[in-house]
Amino acid sequence: MASSSTTLGAGGIQADFFMGCNAPGGFHSLYGELQSPVRGIRRWLIKGGPGTGKSSLMKQAAQAVQDREDLLERIHCSSDPDSLDGVLFHRGGASLVDATPPHVIEPGCPGAFESVINLLSCFNEDLLEQRLERITELQALNGEYHRKCRGLLKCADILLQDNARYVESCTDFEKIRTQALRFCRKELPPAGKPGRERNRLLTAVTNQGVVTYEKTPAALCKRLLLLRDEYGPASAALLKTVRAEALARGQLVYSCWSPLAPEVRLEHLLLPEAGLGLVTQSRYCPFRELTPWKVIDCARFTDGEALRRRRRYLRFNRRAAQELINGAVEDLRQAKAVHDRLEEQFTDAVDFGAVTALTSHLLTALAARYSKQ
Repeated sequence: MASSSTTLGAGGIQADFFMGCNAPGGFHSLYGELQSPVRGIRRWLIKGGPGTGKSSLMKQAAQAVQDREDLLERIHCSSDPDSLDGVLFHRGGASLVDATPPHVIEPGCPGAFESVINLLSCFNEDLLEQRLERITELQALNGEYHRKCRGLLKCADILLQDNARYVESCTDFEKIRTQALRFCRKELPPAGKPGRERNRLLTAVTNQGVVTYEKTPAALCKRLLLLRDEYGPASAALLKTVRAEALARGQLVYSCWSPLAPEVRLEHLLLPEAGLGLVTQSRYCPFRELTPWKVIDCARFTDGEALRRRRRYLRFNRRAAQELINGAVEDLRQAKAVHDRLEEQFTDAVDFGAVTALTSHLLTALAARYSKQ
């Protein structure tokens, strides 16, 4: 579990998310959402290698304008949550994104929409050329640890999906849909405009364990509905119905996906314009400090007797999956150690004076966006 600061200097909101993670099917990226050109938005794409200060640059930018920003989203790196992969400035109409692997973004409308911050230009290339073999060796080792991590997550997901399939056979989905629609009619009046969706991850498997930014829902939403669901199918079905209804009724929807099934399974919905969030509580997302507006125990939608008959089997799968996830976390710890050694190959080959100059230019351009408003 991870905590995060949720208020900015002038009373604005800070929200912490992931937009990429190691998943059973490989690295899953939501950064494609940031590639569509939008008039009035400036997207800065940061290109640079390990140790060039990409995350530090983003942290400086966030700090520089936090007193002028209404909503600042910090996008964390799932391989190292202490590092940033992006910052979204909603009032400033701008964002900074690490556009390097594994979430590569290339400018589609350079100048009109994107600008590139080229930290690669700050390298002493002659020095790095002498270290080519060591750099490629460390890159390969880092990649191998990530590959092993994803393999373990795939095995864990097989076990958890086996549990989910059985639970689905014991679940009354029509009852879930009926309750979800009744909830939407009461709590989500039509907003009279098109719905908008922002896809995010609130949880990821990281080198620090399974990290959930538990303070983000309360930062964005005044009322939180807590769904208690150890297995997932019931809460995912309820959230799927609410998501569709919220978009149809013109709401802004933060759809937060499961890191083990980010293509298909919802874990949380945040509806900031409605002041309402729906979050799923499980062993992976405990939400211990959350004060809910309402609580729904998803066991009410399942056949409890049928679950009790398979209790030992379900428990075995769950425990085995947890051990596999623990192994994936350890692989990410090893990958981080290798990445630190990789950074050492680059750090003394960086002209940080040039990095400072690029950072200063960026901060001036970012501040100008707020001055124009």
